[in-house]
Amino acid sequence: MKNLILSIYVILGAAMLFGQGCAPVEFSTMKPFHADGGPNPDDPKNPDNPPHCEPKCFEETYRQRKNPEVNKLDILFVTDTSGSLDVERAAVANSITSFISKLSTNLDYNIGVILAHGSTSTRAGKLYQSSRGEALVLKKSLLTVAQIQDGLKKKLTSPIPGDGNSDGGEEGLYSTAQALKPGFKDDIIHAGIFRPDAALAVIYVSDENDICARYPTGVTRVPDNDNQEGPAFIRDCEDITPTGVYAQLKTLKGDLPLIIGGVIYTNKDTMPVNGENEIGYGYKEIIELNNGVAVDMAVTGGIANGLAAIGAKTNGTIKFQTEFQLQHTGVDASTIKVYVNGNLVPHTFTAGTNSVHIELAACIPDSVIVIKYCLEDEEEDDPSL
Repeated sequence: MKNLILSIYVILGAAMLFGQGCAPVEFSTMKPFHADGGPNPDDPKNPDNPPHCEPKCFEETYRQRKNPEVNKLDILFVTDTSGSLDVERAAVANSITSFISKLSTNLDYNIGVILAHGSTSTRAGKLYQSSRGEALVLKKSLLTVAQIQDGLKKKLTSPIPGDGNSDGGEEGLYSTAQALKPGFKDDIIHAGIFRPDAALAVIYVSDENDICARYPTGVTRVPDNDNQEGPAFIRDCEDITPTGVYAQLKTLKGDLPLIIGGVIYTNKDTMPVNGENEIGYGYKEIIELNNGVAVDMAVTGGIANGLAAIGAKTNGTIKFQTEFQLQHTGVDASTIKVYVNGNLVPHTFTAGTNSVHIELAACIPDSVIVIKYCLEDEEEDDPSL
């Protein structure tokens, strides 16, 4: 009789298990395990325990690219047009060879410039052409490196049109979002940027915050003597955030590589204290969401070295997958472990995008990447309520 009752419980337990469903998520294998890596007493392979689905911890498996999947790259500079940035914009143009030198020789790249203008400017969200005879997009297929450098210098140096209603032209996030709208986007694609089969690198250039930035707690905004930033924020920034613009760029590129970088001030201690210079808030956050490279323009020689670092990051990201979107939200970051071919490797976790990043040094062609993680404990309801 006891054996009969036991058999009934086993059958009912199995029915409940399969009824709940334990199918692995896409591109991953879900296995019960403990965050410390030790044996799991609930493992269904343990003969002393019935089958059980661990709902809190997951394992996702990916395979690294065997060969680069993309041989095209669009490079888009989004630049502050304030007069205070004349020298730095020229340095960016002069240092573009540092960026190009890090790219694979067979990579087909196009370069364009968008001005960081707001809604009252006719140039917001449009590729910039400094003169009618100048190429709208600088294309490797048509120009030498010297010609590309000269063309970029014309686009980035004075006289460059400012935007008085955005304090000289300090709405890079707004202008990026505008460029992604229908009509604007179609024109940009037709010109040769945002190509549907190309990777995309967006590089912000500014010596101040973006007007649409939300300041970190405890940070005081540098005074705006022209009183233009406040009205511009009210007019343009209600729906413009680093997270939102980044999501739009991700949607644009889908599975293709996306790289975000910037030439901004990153350190208050080294930043020149004059005018309205400020940490590049807004740009800083969108770069962090992408795990990209923020170049500190205050460092001597930093622009050339920084563009080289962005170029290396861009080339590596095209070759390898370095960002992995986790299938479950509510992740306990302290439990994440990443293995490449069975070896534990360093990683960073970006909560804003729910993604894990690994360094290029950990990338091996055709390798197997396993990411293990657990979810945060949910707070139990208070029975007294």
